[in-house]
Parts: sequence; structure tokens; C-alpha cells
Amino acid sequence: MSDDWAGSLKDNATIECDDNGAEFFEVEINSFMDEVIHNPDLTFPQGLSWGYLSSSTSGALIVAQLSHFECGGIALSLCMSHKVGDACSAYYFLRDWARLTRDPKLTLSPPYFVQDSLMPSVPFDVPLFSPVIEPKRIDVFKRGSLKTNATIECDDHGAEFFEVEINSSMDKVINHPDLTFLQVLSCRDSSSSTFGPLTLAQLSHFECGGIALSFCMLHKVGDVCSAYYFLRDWARLTRDPKSTLSPPYFAKDSLMPSPFDGPLLSPVVEPKMEGCIYKRFIFSESKINTLKSLVAAESMVQNPTRNEVASALIYKCAASSSTSNLGRSQLVLTSNLRSQASSQPPLPPTTIGNMVTIFSIPIYENYERELRLPKLVTDIRKSKHDLSTRNNLQENELVIEMLDAYKTGKLPLQQRNCDVYITTSTLAFEFEKLDFGFGKPTASQGIGPISNFFILTNTPDDDHDRGVEAFVNLNEHDMSVFKNDKDLLQFAIPV
Repeated sequence: MSDDWAGSLKDNATIECDDNGAEFFEVEINSFMDEVIHNPDLTFPQGLSWGYLSSSTSGALIVAQLSHFECGGIALSLCMSHKVGDACSAYYFLRDWARLTRDPKLTLSPPYFVQDSLMPSVPFDVPLFSPVIEPKRIDVFKRGSLKTNATIECDDHGAEFFEVEINSSMDKVINHPDLTFLQVLSCRDSSSSTFGPLTLAQLSHFECGGIALSFCMLHKVGDVCSAYYFLRDWARLTRDPKSTLSPPYFAKDSLMPSPFDGPLLSPVVEPKMEGCIYKRFIFSESKINTLKSLVAAESMVQNPTRNEVASALIYKCAASSSTSNLGRSQLVLTSNLRSQASSQPPLPPTTIGNMVTIFSIPIYENYERELRLPKLVTDIRKSKHDLSTRNNLQENELVIEMLDAYKTGKLPLQQRNCDVYITTSTLAFEFEKLDFGFGKPTASQGIGPISNFFILTNTPDDDHDRGVEAFVNLNEHDMSVFKNDKDLLQFAIPV
């Protein structure tokens, strides 16, 4: 065996040059090969390194076994720790071993081992983690943590990163968002937490070989824009650790001052998903363009946006599907305030902070004649224009709603005496193009914290389609009607 592999795993991230080398076993199996060939567990007896090498934090880097069968057949089994190699590495190891077996005097080129400068460990000096079912946590970005509902302490606890293995194939999990973030790493728990990390990330490895990155940032310190630029810079550093990045600019209290009767000592919004059904719907680019043309032809709205037409249609169908006794509804939309700040110099788009507000369209009776798509888009555009004429940094409607809810003990927007639907959009951010060195994501998911909540995202970049993916949260009864709405299904495909 090659001296280049003459080492062993000391801990989960360290290889010690101790000359222990690869392990080789030669065994006899009291069976014919044709009885074993479809039962791979028998080719490596229980108790050897084969079964636990993939998750081991110590021991050999490579295990090989030569099995002799009663019929005279032989089988060679090989296992290489994924901490040091992949299928390509295993192939060239076996190829060179085969060559040396046939001709021991053969001179082979020594293997070239990829160095950390080429493919660094997880960025920010984070070592590899034990790939076990129970996640292992570690601090990634040494910054601060939430001390109370309104205080961040600079204690160097930083963000938390988990790396886990999931005993399932990705296609079984992709439509079940609760499974991508394990219970111990619940975004919903963190959104209402009054202590702990500001940011959580989890890298999940699936049985099929696929991986998924889950990410959650506390809304107390950031919004979707903050999350996007955080992930974008992380991806850049992963691909090139020598990249020079502009330091993040954190929104200051002088820009968005705390309210006079704040800060809030306890959470206002408690995540509530009991009885809530989550479903995904895809609007292709061609269907979005058809919606735009329909709205433009029957209203005064010029160049309706993807966000406007998709939000209006989803709200229309959801309100029509409502089983509530209120009989009235209203759509609330979110807006990024960074471009509205009058600071000098202007705020960069990468500003970190919860710089969002909300605006609403009028309250509608849940009747077909009221919920007409062109009228809804017209009202969205008008409300958006009205928003641009106000000083939303000083008089933020979202802050006003939160303070009112805190004082009255009711949920935000609950005093409007109607069913409230909230939509938020990430269409302005290219999450679908984020590349951590593994290529662009083939799918993405957004999880809302409450019922009557919609999230709009771009469809995967590989589709070459500027479509919209909608994540819809409704209660079980409303969803049973909504998912079969003929107007919705005319433009959207359920996933």
C-alpha cells in the first residue's frame, strides 16, 4: 500500500501521520457468491471498520477486504473515509493498487493531495463536523447573542452552525420543510426567542448524496435583504477565502430610532402553525406574462410586476377560499426601506438591519365581484405609491402595529376586524444563484411563521425561466378549497 495513505484519523478534523495506514482484511465466507451478491452486508462482516468508517472520528482512512467464497469466487470491498476522499479518489487508489499487484516493480506517480489553500475547510476557521444524526453545533461568526428581547450582548457567541446527516433521500424531504431544520434547530423557536444566537445555519447531508443549506436570521437584527447579503458573502468566501469583501454596514439607532415607548420586553409575534397547511405553487414565466397582459389590458397599471400580479392572484384565491365568519379580508405587503433612507451618503443595499415596513390595500368583501384581479393590482400599485410619499423611517407602520399589539395584548393586525393575508417577496434577491462551490441550488424553500402567509421567490436558475415560486400557508380547511381554485390552477402548478 502507498505510504502517502499511511496515517489515521486522530479526531473528526485531524489526520495524524502515525504509519497506521489502511486496514486490510482477508476473510472466508461460507456461502456461494451468487447467494451473497445481492446482500452487500455479508461481504463485510459485522464488527469491522466498514460499518462505522463513514461516521467515525478516529481510526483508519481506508478499509479494504478480500472475501473468498466456497465456489472459488472472490470479492474486493473498499471503503474510504469521505473526510479524505471521494469516488474519484477511490477509483485512482484502486487503479494504482491493481497496477502494482500485476507489476510490483511499476513506478507510479505519487498521488497529489488537495491542499487547504485550494479547497479550504468550512469558512471562518470552522472545522469539519461529525456527520451524525444528532446535530453538532459550533459558533461560526464571533459576534454577539440575544441577551433579552431587546438587547444584544457582544459576548463572542456568534452564529451557530450545524452539520447533520438525514436518513432519507432529498426528494422525500423537499416537500416537508419541517424536516430540513431539525426540532433542536427550529427557525420558529428562534423567531420568538428572547435569548440565544442571532443566526442559525444547518448543512444537511442526505442518503442520496444531496445536500441542503438551511438558514435562519432573527428578525430582531435583520430581514430578507440582510440574510441574502450575508449568504452571498459567505458563498464568495467559501469559493475564494482570499476574497476581499466590504464590511457590513449595520443600521444605527439614529437612522431608525427606537420608539419612545419601546423597546419591547417580550415577543409580540409567536409563531403559530398548528392546523396550518403549507404548499408550493409554481408560476412559469409565460403564465406570469399572461397575468401581466391581462392586468395591463383591464386597468391603468403600466408594467405590472411579478410581485404585484402573483400576490394579487394568490390573495384573491385565498380570500375566496376562506371559511372565516368575518366575510372581509385585506392584503398586507412588505417593503424594503433601504432606498428610502435620506441619509448622506445613501445607505448601501447591503445594510444589515430589520429595515422593512408594511402597506395595505383596502378591506374587501370576500365576493367575486369585489376580488377582481385588475382592481387588486391597481390598489397594490396605489398603496405602494402612497407609501413612497411618507417618511417610513420615522413613522413605520410595521413598528406602529407591533407597539399597538404589545399594548393591547393582541396579535399584530388583529384589530382590523377582517381576515388579514400577508405576502412577502424575495424576487429582488438572487438566492437561486448562490454558489458555495457545489453549483447553484436546484430548489429552495421559504417557511412562514403564521397562517395566511405567502412567500414569493424566484424559480431555480437552472430552469432559465423568470418564474415565481409561491409558498402558501393557510389553515387546513381553507387550503382544501384554495388548492383546487380554478383561477389559481389556470396560472399556477401545485408542487
